[in-house]
Amino acid sequence: MAKISAVAADGDKNLSADILSTRFTGPAFEQRLANYKVRAIAPDFPALAALPAGPLTLSLPQQSATWPRVVMTVVQNKDTPDVAPTVVVLRQESARASYLVEYAVQLEPSAKIPDLAPATIGAPIIAPDSKLMLLPPDQVAAAYADILSKGEASPSFALFEATGDSFRTQIDANKADKKAKLPTTASIEFGAKASTGPTLALATNDSGSIVAVSLEETETVKPVDAAATVSPGEGAVASKALSGLTATAKGFKNTYADQAPVPRSRRRFER
Repeated sequence: MAKISAVAADGDKNLSADILSTRFTGPAFEQRLANYKVRAIAPDFPALAALPAGPLTLSLPQQSATWPRVVMTVVQNKDTPDVAPTVVVLRQESARASYLVEYAVQLEPSAKIPDLAPATIGAPIIAPDSKLMLLPPDQVAAAYADILSKGEASPSFALFEATGDSFRTQIDANKADKKAKLPTTASIEFGAKASTGPTLALATNDSGSIVAVSLEETETVKPVDAAATVSPGEGAVASKALSGLTATAKGFKNTYADQAPVPRSRRRFER
Protein backbone atom coordinates (compact mmCIF):
# COMPACT_ATOMS: atom_id res chain seq x y z
CA MET A 1 0.00 0.00 0.00
CA ALA A 2 2.91 2.37 0.62
CA LYS A 3 4.14 1.81 -2.94
CA ILE A 4 0.63 2.16 -4.36
CA SER A 5 0.05 5.37 -2.40
CA ALA A 6 3.26 6.83 -3.87
CA VAL A 7 2.19 5.87 -7.41
CA ALA A 8 -1.24 7.46 -6.88
CA ALA A 9 0.36 10.67 -5.62
CA ASP A 10 2.72 10.76 -8.62
CA GLY A 11 -0.09 10.10 -11.08
CA ASP A 12 -2.34 12.71 -9.44
CA LYS A 13 0.42 15.33 -9.54
CA ASN A 14 1.33 14.73 -13.19
CA LEU A 15 -2.17 13.80 -14.42
CA SER A 16 -0.54 10.69 -15.88
CA ALA A 17 -2.61 7.71 -16.94
CA ASP A 18 0.59 5.81 -17.74
CA ILE A 19 1.87 6.16 -14.18
CA LEU A 20 -1.51 5.32 -12.69
CA SER A 21 -1.99 2.20 -14.83
CA THR A 22 1.03 0.52 -13.22
CA ARG A 23 -0.94 0.03 -9.98
CA PHE A 24 -4.61 0.77 -10.79
CA THR A 25 -7.27 -1.00 -12.85
CA GLY A 26 -11.05 -1.17 -13.31
CA PRO A 27 -13.36 1.35 -11.59
CA ALA A 28 -10.59 2.83 -9.41
CA PHE A 29 -8.48 3.57 -12.50
CA GLU A 30 -11.41 4.97 -14.49
CA GLN A 31 -12.44 7.31 -11.68
CA ARG A 32 -9.00 8.87 -11.35
CA LEU A 33 -8.50 9.01 -15.12
CA ALA A 34 -11.73 11.00 -15.51
CA ASN A 35 -10.49 13.42 -12.86
CA TYR A 36 -7.21 13.83 -14.76
CA LYS A 37 -9.05 14.67 -17.99
CA VAL A 38 -11.05 17.41 -16.30
CA ARG A 39 -8.07 18.87 -14.43
CA ALA A 40 -5.99 18.96 -17.64
CA ILE A 41 -8.58 21.41 -19.03
CA ALA A 42 -9.66 23.07 -15.77
CA PRO A 43 -6.62 23.18 -13.43
CA ASP A 44 -8.66 24.56 -10.51
CA PHE A 45 -10.91 21.48 -10.45
CA PRO A 46 -10.22 19.54 -7.21
CA ALA A 47 -8.18 16.35 -7.24
CA LEU A 48 -9.54 13.16 -5.74
CA ALA A 49 -8.66 12.35 -2.15
CA ALA A 50 -5.14 11.02 -1.76
CA LEU A 51 -4.84 7.28 -1.21
CA PRO A 52 -3.42 6.71 2.30
CA ALA A 53 -0.23 4.67 2.70
CA GLY A 54 -1.21 3.31 6.10
CA PRO A 55 -1.58 2.10 8.69
CA LEU A 56 -3.67 -0.89 7.66
CA THR A 57 -6.46 -1.57 10.12
CA LEU A 58 -7.68 -4.71 8.34
CA SER A 59 -6.34 -7.12 5.72
CA LEU A 60 -8.45 -9.87 4.17
CA PRO A 61 -6.87 -11.92 1.37
CA GLN A 62 -8.83 -14.32 -0.77
CA GLN A 63 -8.53 -17.88 0.46
CA SER A 64 -6.93 -19.36 -2.64
CA ALA A 65 -3.73 -21.02 -3.86
CA THR A 66 -4.38 -20.02 -7.48
CA TRP A 67 -4.61 -16.81 -9.49
CA PRO A 68 -6.06 -14.33 -10.18
CA ARG A 69 -6.87 -13.47 -6.57
CA VAL A 70 -7.90 -10.46 -4.56
CA VAL A 71 -7.24 -8.92 -1.16
CA MET A 72 -9.27 -6.32 0.69
CA THR A 73 -7.68 -3.90 3.12
CA VAL A 74 -8.84 -0.92 5.16
CA VAL A 75 -6.38 1.98 5.35
CA GLN A 76 -6.47 4.79 7.89
CA ASN A 77 -4.49 7.95 7.14
CA LYS A 78 -2.15 8.32 10.12
CA ASP A 79 -2.02 12.10 9.63
CA THR A 80 -5.81 12.51 9.75
CA PRO A 81 -7.18 9.85 12.13
CA ASP A 82 -10.51 11.69 12.35
CA VAL A 83 -11.16 11.15 8.62
CA ALA A 84 -13.11 8.03 7.62
CA PRO A 85 -10.83 5.16 6.50
CA THR A 86 -10.58 3.90 2.93
CA VAL A 87 -11.40 0.35 1.89
CA VAL A 88 -9.23 -0.88 -0.99
CA VAL A 89 -9.74 -4.01 -3.09
CA LEU A 90 -6.64 -5.18 -4.98
CA ARG A 91 -6.32 -7.83 -7.68
CA GLN A 92 -3.24 -9.91 -8.54
CA GLU A 93 -3.35 -11.61 -11.94
CA SER A 94 -0.41 -14.00 -11.44
CA ALA A 95 2.09 -15.01 -8.77
CA ARG A 96 4.68 -12.38 -9.69
CA ALA A 97 2.37 -9.63 -10.90
CA SER A 98 1.90 -6.44 -8.91
CA TYR A 99 -1.35 -6.06 -7.01
CA LEU A 100 -3.57 -3.50 -8.77
CA VAL A 101 -6.18 -1.35 -7.03
CA GLU A 102 -9.61 -2.21 -8.46
CA TYR A 103 -11.78 -0.40 -5.91
CA ALA A 104 -10.88 2.42 -3.50
CA VAL A 105 -13.76 3.80 -1.48
CA GLN A 106 -13.91 6.02 1.59
CA LEU A 107 -16.12 4.34 4.19
CA GLU A 108 -19.08 5.89 5.96
CA PRO A 109 -17.94 7.40 9.29
CA SER A 110 -20.35 5.03 11.08
CA ALA A 111 -19.52 1.96 8.99
CA LYS A 112 -19.07 -1.26 10.92
CA ILE A 113 -16.86 -3.96 9.45
CA PRO A 114 -18.34 -7.42 10.12
CA ASP A 115 -16.32 -10.20 11.73
CA LEU A 116 -13.82 -11.53 9.19
CA ALA A 117 -11.34 -14.37 9.01
CA PRO A 118 -7.75 -13.61 10.07
CA ALA A 119 -5.32 -12.73 7.29
CA THR A 120 -3.44 -16.01 7.81
CA ILE A 121 -6.56 -17.93 6.76
CA GLY A 122 -8.30 -15.57 4.34
CA ALA A 123 -11.86 -15.63 3.03
CA PRO A 124 -13.32 -17.51 0.10
CA ILE A 125 -14.70 -15.66 -2.88
CA ILE A 126 -18.46 -16.05 -3.27
CA ALA A 127 -19.66 -16.76 -6.79
CA PRO A 128 -21.40 -13.71 -8.35
CA ASP A 129 -24.56 -15.75 -9.00
CA SER A 130 -24.62 -17.54 -5.62
CA LYS A 131 -28.18 -18.19 -4.42
CA LEU A 132 -27.02 -18.62 -0.80
CA MET A 133 -27.05 -14.87 -0.16
CA LEU A 134 -29.95 -12.53 0.52
CA LEU A 135 -29.30 -11.41 -3.05
CA PRO A 136 -26.78 -12.96 -5.44
CA PRO A 137 -23.73 -10.63 -5.39
CA ASP A 138 -24.19 -9.74 -9.05
CA GLN A 139 -27.65 -8.33 -8.28
CA VAL A 140 -26.58 -6.04 -5.43
CA ALA A 141 -25.50 -3.09 -7.60
CA ALA A 142 -28.72 -3.09 -9.63
CA ALA A 143 -30.84 -3.34 -6.47
CA TYR A 144 -29.08 -0.41 -4.79
CA ALA A 145 -29.17 1.64 -8.01
CA ASP A 146 -32.94 1.09 -8.13
CA ILE A 147 -33.22 2.66 -4.66
CA LEU A 148 -31.21 5.67 -5.85
CA SER A 149 -33.71 6.07 -8.69
CA LYS A 150 -37.00 5.30 -6.92
CA GLY A 151 -36.37 5.73 -3.20
CA GLU A 152 -38.92 4.00 -0.97
CA ALA A 153 -40.91 2.95 -4.05
CA SER A 154 -38.15 0.53 -5.03
CA PRO A 155 -38.89 -3.16 -4.36
CA SER A 156 -35.34 -3.37 -3.00
CA PHE A 157 -35.74 -0.59 -0.44
CA ALA A 158 -36.18 -2.89 2.58
CA LEU A 159 -33.06 -4.89 1.67
CA PHE A 160 -30.67 -2.04 2.47
CA GLU A 161 -30.15 -0.19 5.73
CA ALA A 162 -31.18 3.44 5.22
CA THR A 163 -30.04 4.74 8.61
CA GLY A 164 -26.55 6.17 8.36
CA ASP A 165 -26.42 5.97 4.55
CA SER A 166 -25.20 9.51 3.93
CA PHE A 167 -24.42 8.67 0.29
CA ARG A 168 -28.12 8.24 -0.44
CA THR A 169 -28.91 11.44 1.47
CA GLN A 170 -26.32 13.41 -0.47
CA ILE A 171 -27.68 12.19 -3.80
CA ASP A 172 -31.26 13.11 -2.88
CA ALA A 173 -30.14 16.57 -1.74
CA ASN A 174 -28.14 17.05 -4.95
CA LYS A 175 -31.15 16.14 -7.08
CA ALA A 176 -33.40 18.55 -5.19
CA ASP A 177 -30.84 21.34 -5.55
CA LYS A 178 -30.48 20.84 -9.29
CA LYS A 179 -34.23 20.73 -9.80
CA ALA A 180 -34.62 23.97 -7.84
CA LYS A 181 -31.97 25.73 -9.94
CA LEU A 182 -33.27 24.42 -13.28
CA PRO A 183 -34.68 27.16 -15.52
CA THR A 184 -38.26 26.83 -16.74
CA THR A 185 -36.93 26.35 -20.27
CA ALA A 186 -35.35 22.98 -19.42
CA SER A 187 -36.26 19.56 -17.98
CA ILE A 188 -34.06 17.14 -16.03
CA GLU A 189 -34.20 13.36 -15.54
CA PHE A 190 -32.10 11.25 -13.18
CA GLY A 191 -31.16 7.59 -13.49
CA ALA A 192 -28.93 4.97 -11.90
CA LYS A 193 -27.83 1.47 -12.87
CA ALA A 194 -25.19 -1.15 -12.21
CA SER A 195 -21.93 -0.38 -13.97
CA THR A 196 -19.61 -2.72 -15.84
CA GLY A 197 -17.08 -3.03 -13.01
CA PRO A 198 -16.57 -6.56 -11.66
CA THR A 199 -18.59 -7.72 -8.66
CA LEU A 200 -16.28 -9.02 -5.93
CA ALA A 201 -17.72 -10.76 -2.85
CA LEU A 202 -15.63 -12.04 0.08
CA ALA A 203 -17.24 -14.20 2.77
CA THR A 204 -17.64 -12.97 6.36
CA ASN A 205 -17.72 -15.07 9.52
CA ASP A 206 -21.50 -14.74 9.92
CA SER A 207 -22.26 -16.48 6.60
CA GLY A 208 -22.58 -13.11 4.92
CA SER A 209 -20.26 -11.25 2.59
CA ILE A 210 -18.67 -7.93 1.71
CA VAL A 211 -19.55 -7.08 -1.88
CA ALA A 212 -17.62 -4.49 -3.91
CA VAL A 213 -19.65 -3.04 -6.78
CA SER A 214 -19.70 -0.09 -9.16
CA LEU A 215 -22.68 2.06 -10.15
CA GLU A 216 -23.49 4.72 -12.72
CA GLU A 217 -25.67 7.75 -12.08
CA THR A 218 -26.94 9.84 -14.95
CA GLU A 219 -28.63 13.21 -15.27
CA THR A 220 -30.11 14.31 -18.58
CA VAL A 221 -30.99 17.95 -19.17
CA LYS A 222 -32.99 18.92 -22.25
CA PRO A 223 -34.64 22.11 -23.53
CA VAL A 224 -38.43 22.02 -23.36
CA ASP A 225 -38.95 23.52 -26.83
CA ALA A 226 -37.06 23.71 -30.08
CA ALA A 227 -36.10 27.36 -29.68
CA ALA A 228 -34.48 26.94 -26.26
CA THR A 229 -30.93 26.03 -25.27
CA VAL A 230 -29.55 24.61 -22.04
CA SER A 231 -26.19 24.91 -20.27
CA PRO A 232 -24.45 22.60 -17.78
CA GLY A 233 -25.31 25.10 -15.04
CA GLU A 234 -23.28 26.94 -12.46
CA GLY A 235 -20.53 24.85 -10.94
CA ALA A 236 -20.67 22.16 -13.64
CA VAL A 237 -16.96 22.54 -14.36
CA ALA A 238 -16.47 18.95 -15.47
CA SER A 239 -19.31 19.05 -18.01
CA LYS A 240 -18.11 22.30 -19.51
CA ALA A 241 -14.48 21.16 -19.59
CA LEU A 242 -15.11 17.78 -21.22
CA SER A 243 -17.80 18.90 -23.68
CA GLY A 244 -16.28 22.25 -24.60
CA LEU A 245 -19.81 23.67 -24.66
CA THR A 246 -21.47 26.39 -22.62
CA ALA A 247 -24.90 25.95 -24.21
CA THR A 248 -26.62 23.55 -26.60
CA ALA A 249 -30.03 22.98 -28.14
CA LYS A 250 -29.59 19.20 -27.89
CA GLY A 251 -29.12 18.93 -24.13
CA PHE A 252 -26.56 17.35 -21.81
CA LYS A 253 -26.22 13.89 -20.33
CA ASN A 254 -23.76 13.61 -17.45
CA THR A 255 -22.62 10.22 -16.16
CA TYR A 256 -21.12 9.78 -12.68
CA ALA A 257 -19.30 6.65 -11.53
CA ASP A 258 -19.69 5.38 -7.95
CA GLN A 259 -17.87 2.61 -6.10
CA ALA A 260 -19.32 0.97 -3.01
CA PRO A 261 -18.36 -1.77 -0.55
CA VAL A 262 -21.57 -3.33 0.77
CA PRO A 263 -21.40 -5.49 3.92
CA ARG A 264 -24.19 -8.04 3.74
CA SER A 265 -25.70 -8.93 7.11
CA ARG A 266 -28.09 -11.83 7.63
CA ARG A 267 -31.12 -9.69 7.00
CA ARG A 268 -30.19 -6.50 5.23
CA PHE A 269 -27.36 -4.77 3.44
CA GLU A 270 -25.51 -1.85 5.00
CA ARG A 271 -23.64 0.48 2.69
